[in-house]
Amino acid sequence: MSDKIQLKVKFEGSPKVYHTDIFAPKSTDGEQQKEEFIEQIKKFIQNCDYETPEKRMLYFIYNKSTQLYIITYNDLVSEIKGKKEIILKDCTADAKILVEELVQIDFSQTNTTSDSSGSGQKRPDVKKLMHHLGNYFYIDVFAEEFLEYEGIKYLVKAINETTGNSKAYAMNALKKLFEYQSSIQYMQENLELIASFYDILVMNDNTIKIIEYSFEILKNLLGQLGEHGKKAVQLLVAEAEDYARRTNTKPYEKLIHFLLDGYNAKNVLLLINMMITLSPANKQAKLLSDLESVGLIDNLIRLNEINNKDFDIQTNLSLFQEKTKKIISGSFFDVERHKKENEMLNYKCKELENKIAFIFLNQKVYDE
Repeated sequence: MSDKIQLKVKFEGSPKVYHTDIFAPKSTDGEQQKEEFIEQIKKFIQNCDYETPEKRMLYFIYNKSTQLYIITYNDLVSEIKGKKEIILKDCTADAKILVEELVQIDFSQTNTTSDSSGSGQKRPDVKKLMHHLGNYFYIDVFAEEFLEYEGIKYLVKAINETTGNSKAYAMNALKKLFEYQSSIQYMQENLELIASFYDILVMNDNTIKIIEYSFEILKNLLGQLGEHGKKAVQLLVAEAEDYARRTNTKPYEKLIHFLLDGYNAKNVLLLINMMITLSPANKQAKLLSDLESVGLIDNLIRLNEINNKDFDIQTNLSLFQEKTKKIISGSFFDVERHKKENEMLNYKCKELENKIAFIFLNQKVYDE
């Protein structure tokens, strides 16, 4: 039998301590036992007399030493076995505080905790803050409250102005936030933010992981914005053209480069397909022309040679060719197209043979 633990439960900000006895989970416990253990903890917390039942629903188990919420079963067990207590924190209050902190931070400063200016003041550790947000967004109540305070626009600002690991953690946090429908609704109402993601994608100091996150966020957003997707693409196109003017380059030059970098081909191709599909009919030709001017077709031919048997690549190549009527020689789409043409040719030849045979037989009967 498992050892009994006298567990202490505290609500942050309250001096009162609640007690309960629970049996420590065993490493051999199955999923049902794990769920029963979690439900036991939840039930006890909800039966505490702190504040109101509705208020208690906003409190989640928090590790003060790591400053992270406990979101996995193993971390919960470790916390209970190690400390014999759990601390509950109001995550909605946390969301408000963190948004206020994001508003105040000057992200142009380095991501250190001390102020090198000599003022003696401490600067926030941006990397740590972004890492924490990635953890906090697993809690739906926190995420919804963060969105309520328009935290998303400050998070996008942080991504634009940070570098390295700080940016990667911020991108990961934003990627997690976009799993909530409320964040998509916010973007539908604030489509101007979409332009930021093109700049984020093509920045020169990006790591492989940041580029990967950028593509995932962009394609997922365009796929979920519904009727707003067309407007979003127009904003992306406008930003790509503006970026080209500012940097004295051609629109989409960096984007097309990613096709052959060995990491992002599928994401680039999917994004291009979505942009072409969602562009207004009278602007598709201009978009395609701009893409071709920086080597799109040549890169797609090369991509096909490298990934001739990659199902995802070939599927997206087929979608591109079907939409644009630009044929990539040797691609699955091209091979299938030739097969269908040959089948049609064979059918017509057979049909012609039958007609000739019919005429021959009729002529023979007439001659007799």
